[in-house]
Amino acid sequence: MKKRLFEFFRFCVSGLIAFCVDTGVMELMVHLGLSVLVARCISLLVALHVAFVLHGKFTYNNHTGYTIRRWLNFLGSNLLGALLNYLIFITILWLSPFSGFRARLLGIVTATSVSMFYNYWANRRFVFIAKGK
Repeated sequence: MKKRLFEFFRFCVSGLIAFCVDTGVMELMVHLGLSVLVARCISLLVALHVAFVLHGKFTYNNHTGYTIRRWLNFLGSNLLGALLNYLIFITILWLSPFSGFRARLLGIVTATSVSMFYNYWANRRFVFIAKGK
């Protein structure tokens, strides 16, 4: 139990870094003139790649390296989490009493907080599988 709790903590640390990348890329894209919905699609893809690398290096210390197969497995496993994240983000933007950066920040924080539990489970179950399972 203690090992799993520490693993989840490392997952959250890696996720926080990916969250900062997600937010930064989205804001840069919006600043460059892209619509927020297109910008968020781009930022989610970049953040997924960052999360893949960080989870492999830091969160799960039992993987056997980076391969195209593992990357595709990661994308497939996290696709539902990314879709959930995106839909919650859009919903928050639509319902938010705020506008601009504050609305986007509220949306991305809420969406990421909800989808992280699914992503932790999916990564542990389908991508970074413990040896001996």
